[in-house]
Amino acid sequence: MFYIMKNSKIVFSDTNRQRLVDTLQFLPDFSENDIRETNQKIENFMFEGTPEHTVWKARQVRTVRNEKLNETDKYALPDYPNEELREKYKIYRQALRDLTKQDGFPNNVVFPEVPE
Repeated sequence: MFYIMKNSKIVFSDTNRQRLVDTLQFLPDFSENDIRETNQKIENFMFEGTPEHTVWKARQVRTVRNEKLNETDKYALPDYPNEELREKYKIYRQALRDLTKQDGFPNNVVFPEVPE
């Protein structure tokens, strides 16, 4: 992975060095000498495993989790007509809430399967 930093923050990254070099023609503040290489994964302009990345990744997981909870709210209502399905969704929704307790959170999270 190739990247360029400014003020201790990654501002550009690419797996292809030449693409980054080609981009420099539009970036007068940078030169080819600013390109660095790393074996570390870069995601959302952060090195994976840094505290900032962990906070960002946790926020991403929680956002997806919350969307899944919102999508299944109707199954949690006491007047949902299918009691068996309501019970399955109760378990599913609790598993969603427990995602943050998984050992791999936030980088290796396994979402529960949607009930049928």
